[in-house]
Amino acid sequence: MEFEDVNDSIINDYRFEYYNPDQMPHRLSFSQDLLGYYNGSNNSNFIFNSLKDYNILPDYTTVKQTPEEFNNFIHSVTGNRRPNINYATNGSLKKIIYPTKGYTLFEYDGNRTDMRETVYPPYDTSLSIQILPDINSAMNPVTYVNNVTVPFDQNFYITGYNNSKENIDPDSEICQLDAIHDKSAISINEGSQPLTIYTVSDIGNISESTGKTFAIGNEYFFNTNSQVRMYAKLQANKSYNIRLSNRKCMTSIVNFAYYNSLPYAGDYIEAGGLRVKTIINKDSNDNQISKKSYDYVDGSYINGKPLSVLDKKDIEVQMLSESGLSVADVAYTKDYTMTSGTRNSLKNSLGEFYAYSKVNEYDYDNNNVSKGRTEHFFDIYQIAPPIAIQNYDTSSGNFIEMVSSINESKTVFFNNLDKIKSISYNYGLNQNYLNERHNAFTAKKTLEIRCTSYGSFNNSTACGEGDGTGGIHIPADDRWWSIMKSYKGEIWETLNSKSTIDYMSGVPLTTTTEYFYTNPAHYQLTSQKTTFPDSSDQTTDYSYAHEKGKQLMIAANMVGIPLVTETKKNGKTISKTETIYPDVLPDTQTGNLLVPKSVSSLDLVTGNLSIEVTYNQYDTKGNLQQYTTKSGVPTAIIWGYNQTQPIAKIEGATYAQVSSLATATTDIITASDSDASAGVNNDESTFLAVLDTFRNALSGYQVTTFTYDPLIGVRSITPPSGIREVYIYDTANRLQEIRDVNGNILKSYEYHYKP
Repeated sequence: MEFEDVNDSIINDYRFEYYNPDQMPHRLSFSQDLLGYYNGSNNSNFIFNSLKDYNILPDYTTVKQTPEEFNNFIHSVTGNRRPNINYATNGSLKKIIYPTKGYTLFEYDGNRTDMRETVYPPYDTSLSIQILPDINSAMNPVTYVNNVTVPFDQNFYITGYNNSKENIDPDSEICQLDAIHDKSAISINEGSQPLTIYTVSDIGNISESTGKTFAIGNEYFFNTNSQVRMYAKLQANKSYNIRLSNRKCMTSIVNFAYYNSLPYAGDYIEAGGLRVKTIINKDSNDNQISKKSYDYVDGSYINGKPLSVLDKKDIEVQMLSESGLSVADVAYTKDYTMTSGTRNSLKNSLGEFYAYSKVNEYDYDNNNVSKGRTEHFFDIYQIAPPIAIQNYDTSSGNFIEMVSSINESKTVFFNNLDKIKSISYNYGLNQNYLNERHNAFTAKKTLEIRCTSYGSFNNSTACGEGDGTGGIHIPADDRWWSIMKSYKGEIWETLNSKSTIDYMSGVPLTTTTEYFYTNPAHYQLTSQKTTFPDSSDQTTDYSYAHEKGKQLMIAANMVGIPLVTETKKNGKTISKTETIYPDVLPDTQTGNLLVPKSVSSLDLVTGNLSIEVTYNQYDTKGNLQQYTTKSGVPTAIIWGYNQTQPIAKIEGATYAQVSSLATATTDIITASDSDASAGVNNDESTFLAVLDTFRNALSGYQVTTFTYDPLIGVRSITPPSGIREVYIYDTANRLQEIRDVNGNILKSYEYHYKP
């Protein structure tokens, strides 16, 4: 970022560097986490997935049989919106390089929750039971028993079987298996008691039995892309036996899958977004000047954990009779909807997403030696999500909209040991605006009834639409809706008090300031009271346009300007000021501008307000051209540099008197405009000469003149004495010296970074 003068010459510049700017995804990339940060994932859509221990997985059993399977399925049809700190910093601000060529370096890490991912081990698929043909066995069933235990409650899966007929005695008919004997049978038992075996069909229907038989052939029940499953429910550390039986002329193999070790805690789950880890200041030679590091404690989501949208709707399909006047058969299914957004809003109205109850700020000197720390404490206001008042939760974005502040306090320690100061801020709801809250509701349909023609459940339509018969018309029913309730409305929080404790040799000295907002017509501070360690107090009251009945100011929304300020010490007034604005426009003093006309102050002797200064005249840009003090002495101000800077102040003269010197006044204004376009450090001798001529024309008045380098600062001031001061700036445009007209140094300034 460069600052240039009117001649396009660079006055000073600031440079910015970013992390890995060449490793950013393209603008429309799907490789984003929920907050829009780059996460490096090879996504093909923005659909947000549900993660174990990170989100609620509603009704997963209607889709898959375990949370793990459901999670795997969701991953296969959605994008990975998880945060990844290894990519999130790409494109973030890394360094600010100042005109001095010193710089500030920023280092980040990610917001991390206190939750860990639950990592499940791979399924153990090594368990297999096999029975081989045995010519010596009788025709009675051959049984194989295997014992198994599991480390935690889980589903124990039968993943598949393979049965084949083996003619082990060609000379006899013993291996001519019939329909009764060409099967194997399996049961899973606790002692002698068989467990229920659950079988899930490809459309999700579940059947139960205490054993299963398998015919000649093979089948697999554990395909990733199918819902078909077969399992029993085993409990931790119990002993179970598996019994497999068949006839002597069969080879039977049954395979299983289960977890033979406990799940374990993985990495802390990233909440998303970035937080500052360190801020390092260095000089132009790369030497460290100072450093701050931050430690974050007890984080939480402002609006709760991000939850996937998984809205469910039951579908009832009615197959009409041939006449179309009655229902011949009914089928049921479910419709699930996932979207790229989250179930509820990620942030509140201030844009807050994740916050911490405590942040430790550590300070280090140029040698990286600790100088102490500051502990920042915050009271986090978490907004409750909408609640379901009918049926089940559905997605909803209508959190409470609010203007929120977080209570903060901080404690400063020297060398991390001795407490120096503690400051706490207390915020609260503004009682004037609580009545703006109201209920809000959202509703989503949870049941849809569709119709189809006789003989097929395919191609169903809304009943009465396209079935060719007029169909069965279903009346509306309020029970088929999920209704969510929340609150909306602006809730204003204001600073109620500030408490500062200074520790003097270990003794706490407390100063407390209370803030009051008592006028429901506006949001402004109406009074504040400070109580000091010696129990004395000081109160300041403020009055604004509403209190003073200034309708013109109210109409212009100038409602935050204090018009009357009164300060009392222990109940006794010690100062009072009042600023007067026009009541109608145009005004004889201000023209068409709504600007101050005068300022009055309290005379502590008489107890009356008296005018301290009157603002007599403004130009079209609102620049003050003349004011008169309480002593009756006028002061005129001439504005130059294209009406942006005062170039002459004439005490004792009105603006009309100065303007009568038309040529001299016009000359200095024109010369200042030329100086503004001449650039930095130009030769001002011509302009100074014109100013001196102007001063000589007003020798009977106290005249002060000014010259500038625009965007840098004042370049010279010539007071009524005529002893000019010249202001000199360094290459970073910081004031370096003040000299007299002969070049003698009056003041000099040196800048050193405080370590």
